[in-house]
Amino acid sequence: MSRRLHRSILSVVVFLTLCSLAFPYSGGSSGESILIPAQSEWLYFKGTQEPGSGPSYNSWRLPDFDPQHILGWMEGLTPIGYENKGTPVMGTPLGDMYGHYTTIYLLRQFTIDDPAKISRLALTAQYDDGFNAWINGTYVAYANVKGELLPFNECAPAGREDNNFVTFIAPTPLSYLRPGHNVIAVQVFNTALSANSSDCFFDGILSATVGQDAIEISTVADWQELMASPADWSKQFILTADLDLDGVTLTPVGNYSAPFTGSLDGNGHTIRNARIDQSGSDYIGLFGYLASAARIQNLRLWNPWMNGRDKVGGLAGYSEATLTNCSVDFGSVYGFWTGGESGGTGGLVGFAEHGSITSCSSSGSVTGAQSVGGLVGYMHQCAIQSCYSAGWASAADAVGGLVGWNENGWIDSSYSTSGASGGETIGGLVGYMRWGSARHCYSAGSVSGDWYVGGFLGYSGWWEGNQIDSCYSVSHVSAENDFGGLVGSGTTTVTASFWDIEASGQTDGTYGGIGKTTADMKNPNTFLSAGWYSSDWVMQAGKYPFLPWQSFEVPSFIGMTKDQATAAIVAAGFTVGQLNYQQDNTIPNATVINQDPPVLTKLAYGSPISLWISQQIAKYGGGAGTPEDPWQIATVADWQTFMNTPDDWSKCFLLVADLDLSSVAMTPIGYEIPLVGPSTPTPFTGVFSGGRHTLRNAMISYDGIEDGLFGYVVGGRISNLAVENIYIIANGSFGSFGG
Repeated sequence: MSRRLHRSILSVVVFLTLCSLAFPYSGGSSGESILIPAQSEWLYFKGTQEPGSGPSYNSWRLPDFDPQHILGWMEGLTPIGYENKGTPVMGTPLGDMYGHYTTIYLLRQFTIDDPAKISRLALTAQYDDGFNAWINGTYVAYANVKGELLPFNECAPAGREDNNFVTFIAPTPLSYLRPGHNVIAVQVFNTALSANSSDCFFDGILSATVGQDAIEISTVADWQELMASPADWSKQFILTADLDLDGVTLTPVGNYSAPFTGSLDGNGHTIRNARIDQSGSDYIGLFGYLASAARIQNLRLWNPWMNGRDKVGGLAGYSEATLTNCSVDFGSVYGFWTGGESGGTGGLVGFAEHGSITSCSSSGSVTGAQSVGGLVGYMHQCAIQSCYSAGWASAADAVGGLVGWNENGWIDSSYSTSGASGGETIGGLVGYMRWGSARHCYSAGSVSGDWYVGGFLGYSGWWEGNQIDSCYSVSHVSAENDFGGLVGSGTTTVTASFWDIEASGQTDGTYGGIGKTTADMKNPNTFLSAGWYSSDWVMQAGKYPFLPWQSFEVPSFIGMTKDQATAAIVAAGFTVGQLNYQQDNTIPNATVINQDPPVLTKLAYGSPISLWISQQIAKYGGGAGTPEDPWQIATVADWQTFMNTPDDWSKCFLLVADLDLSSVAMTPIGYEIPLVGPSTPTPFTGVFSGGRHTLRNAMISYDGIEDGLFGYVVGGRISNLAVENIYIIANGSFGSFGG
């Protein structure tokens, strides 16, 4: 073993021990603590091969991975990588990376005493060009990548030339943090192996915030107090009831001078009818200015009305924050900035910068002068993941169904059905894009304008770096000049992306994309052959592809048979959940009588639907009382049940054995006037087949008008029955078969 290699393995062991002791976080007092600082020591592995071996090479991401058994792991100060332009200065320069390998693997331990006290975990990263990050094997952050589990020779889909640190909030930290040692693992990606890439590096800060008791907001007065208390805008809040702000004079929470830096958990509640009318002001929304430390989650706004000048949104005018599971429904947003290229008017956020927007949506109308989007007006170095918009967006310039202007931002696994209209630079998903990317996205709203109009992207700036990967459009396109089915105009790297030439009305693909017929667009092979993955898309015959997280309304399965319902559940894109059986003789056997979730509930693709199914109580010797499956009379007890159940006398029966009725206290089946109770005729109206069997030794003594085995028959039918030794005592009409 060489001295260099021996020192590398020894330093790994020592370093892991030191890291486990550095920056312990006990969760004592509230506030933020740095678990891993910038420019600190990490373990690193050059991406010339996988960092593990065999089928379990991804084990390097797990907390119990022991790098001393894998040659090549070393330690170094961050930033780790190479930079040919001078800044930032590398702590560990990798002089052999340029032109030889495209990935770097990083590991670092940190200690948490009590994970339950952690309310927020954030990775603030300085990176070029992309990265994936895991904590204890759980995927927690990513930027500018093609997926989660990628090989050692993969590249970032686009270049990134920005040395600023960007904060990524690691979701639900309690689900993967553990007391004691924890491990963060990072895979860094360069945009290319060739000389086109001048740098690739990573540095990171991992920080944690101890949760303080959230302040409850349960009344309109509570919200008014929040609006009027800037000193509290760094605290944590939770909504504990729906609020109706109709008629309440509102001002934004947070502004340029005093941003909101705290958190609000909507807790699944709704704020209705928020209205702010400040046409001459900027930073207009329920929240005016959200700083990078802010978090808004699990909140729904219904029917908000926002009117401002620049940076106007239904939820937030300006946001650097982490927004998760927030929606704006039936909103009306107006912003009329005309002073430059920025602007920013959006259904959810007007101007989004550096933060992240995940699992959010907006519907309604958005109107402005420029940089107008159904979800976000202007985004800069922001990540949008699993979001959608529906409604309409319109402006003179830079209008997108989802995003009006995307500068150096990442849009992944999102879609828009919003219409987009205006003068120029109009796109079904994005109006204008510069150094941005869109991946696994689609657009379906109609698009119209004068210049630079595309079904997916209106205009791509004449710079390198714009990326459209594995996307499609079925938007109808109407324009005067410079238009296309996918991209209206500009320079974009378009990979494995398509548009519907019939739905769009366009055959031109000058600026990228592949035009297909509607039939081809609904054929999974079109996309599979282009390299699309079922983990990213749901592709079914006869349907356009859609995203796995998308929610769909649950139809009714009640009244179907069990087999019909289970088939319909699968056909609707759901899975069959628990089957529950409920005894009920009033409903045909195996009929669905209830379901969960109920009709019109929105569920993600593949969600389970549980059914409650009727199960008739065992009656007679078998059968269901229908012509196809008559109830079977097999025993004396069956005959007694038949005799004593007038509700069944309209059904069908089959005698399947000879019966001796000598031990039975007989009464006729069917009567015109009963012995007791109201004189309501109850005839036998069903069908009885004797099956060529015999009834013997029956004695009937009934003080009614008609006496016999069948006392009163109206419209019924009796066949193939023999009787023997039947004894009848009667006052009126009588006979062995019928009175």
